Amino acid sequence: MFKSKVFLSILALSLTAIAANGSATESVALAASNENVPAATSVDYDEVLAFQVRVIPMLEEFFQNKQYAALIPATTDYYFNNDHPEGPKIAFVTKKGNEPKIRNLRKALERKFGTDVVFESSKYTVPELAAYAKKVEKYLPTIYDGPWSVSYSINSPRIFVDANLTSRQIYLLLQKFDADRLNIQLNFHPALT
Repeated sequence: MFKSKVFLSILALSLTAIAANGSATESVALAASNENVPAATSVDYDEVLAFQVRVIPMLEEFFQNKQYAALIPATTDYYFNNDHPEGPKIAFVTKKGNEPKIRNLRKALERKFGTDVVFESSKYTVPELAAYAKKVEKYLPTIYDGPWSVSYSINSPRIFVDANLTSRQIYLLLQKFDADRLNIQLNFHPALT
């Protein structure tokens, strides 16, 4: 029926959308079963599914080239941008867009995918985001003993902290870490993660 990679990619994208729009219970139901999906959502889902079914095998083939695969995620990474105004796209995000290796990668991607690929600039590489998130993860239990989640997204320079923190705990967190790099969400519901 579905290839597992395609279904998991779409499921992961659905879960990302849940965090962004805050309607978790409705979105979880939609991600789990599509029998009650409204017509407008089905069209979007069908378009996203068709796009991913088409491009995922092409991406797998493209990254069999070790020269390009070595750049992921050290200097660049990608995600499926399903909200692009021109329809679904493969979005490549990089901090070092002017480096010769990245310029060569970009040219090769444009040849292979044409208008299906877009390029975005980022303040941080994926390893830099992961290292900063780890620091936040390590510090959070020293000020808070409840359930929490720390995450990051390649298309955002911010670390997402989900916890029911007090104003004092938020103050301590912001004293320790750059406020511009944190996105603190206070309505954390661990049963939904």
